[in-house]
Amino acid sequence: MGADVMTRFARPADPGRLVPRRVRALSARTPLRIKLIAAVLLLVMLALGVFSVAGAFLMRRYFIEQADQQLNAAGHSLLYEIFHAQPDSQVSPPLGLVFQLRDGEGRLLKAIPRPDAGPALDDPQQPDFQPFTAPGMGGGRWRAVDVSLPDGQWFTLAENMSDIDARVQPGPGLQVLNA
Repeated sequence: MGADVMTRFARPADPGRLVPRRVRALSARTPLRIKLIAAVLLLVMLALGVFSVAGAFLMRRYFIEQADQQLNAAGHSLLYEIFHAQPDSQVSPPLGLVFQLRDGEGRLLKAIPRPDAGPALDDPQQPDFQPFTAPGMGGGRWRAVDVSLPDGQWFTLAENMSDIDARVQPGPGLQVLNA
């Protein structure tokens, strides 16, 4: 009796019962050429999807590296301006970047263009000129660099990442570029 129970559970399933009869009939009467064309088309669509996602990833990384280079160059330029500027002159960041000057405890001393724009930071996030991503005060994400000053103050330069997010987004049609 024990062997009878084991053979009942050990039997392989009938392959005819796993695939419905209509599917087997359709497969049997479909020419091999059509089956091969369908398989190749499926593989091509899969490859296009993989390349689209990989392309979007690489483009996002490229745009972020570009933003990092712009932030570093602007940070060095502003640092030079701060130390070589006349006492009454105004230091301003390049167009599209946000500048925040903070004291050693993280209190906001100056913000250009306005205090409610830019990343929400209380203390330096990274060593000087090391780019990082931070949440924004009013939402969104910002790519930023911190630069320490000799008197204990530090400034942050930041760029809103919404431009990068808008340019690179694999969407329903796996679009890579929207702009």
